Amino acid sequence: MGYLALTPFTKLVHVNLSYNSVIGTNGLDVLVKAIAGAPVKELHLKHCGLDNFSPLIMGARELKELKNLQLGHNNLGPTAANARALWVLFDGGYPRLKELNLGHCGIDSELIEKAAPALLSNKTLLYFDLINNPIGDRGIAVLIKTVCDSTSFEKILTSNHYIRKLLFGGDSHIRSLSEKKLNRLSMINFYQGLGMDYFRLSPAIRKQQVNRAACLKLFALLSDHEDIDPSMFL
Repeated sequence: MGYLALTPFTKLVHVNLSYNSVIGTNGLDVLVKAIAGAPVKELHLKHCGLDNFSPLIMGARELKELKNLQLGHNNLGPTAANARALWVLFDGGYPRLKELNLGHCGIDSELIEKAAPALLSNKTLLYFDLINNPIGDRGIAVLIKTVCDSTSFEKILTSNHYIRKLLFGGDSHIRSLSEKKLNRLSMINFYQGLGMDYFRLSPAIRKQQVNRAACLKLFALLSDHEDIDPSMFL
């Protein structure tokens, strides 16, 4: 792949090199440098023998148009370099990224615990696939907290309100948090007819006083969900 570094790709929008297991991390490094600045919208690198995603850190500076990144079936170790790379992917380092596939990548709970908090600042990612990664209960708990942490009203407001679908679990048991299941009403019980000032959150903050302004702020966050009509609470 060395020759690619000398080739300009000013009109390249779709790259699919999946199932080329000899590419490896060195090949990924060459590829990212070669397509730097190109208007690539989709990059498919499944089954490419990658064990280190570090080159993707540089890619975040160069691939500003990327919307779909498919990295499934590679084998990441719990290294500091991979934790940093995942943080960039989760943090919105790719400003237009809407779909991210990291299924079957050997991502464990340690990597997820280090990188998942970065999702809190991501406002573009809509579909996130983590199928068949050994993230365990600890990893799942961390992920769910990023999309709806109901331990306090403030945490709910600062959770990620953009992800529409999150997949995780094993081949035989795939857990899907779809758009409807991700809506914030999954952890908040509202009582119609009792007014905006009365609703109950998780047991940890069931008795917390929340005023009308705070409720309206929460409903504004929910308003982009088709299955929720905020006006029903007014």
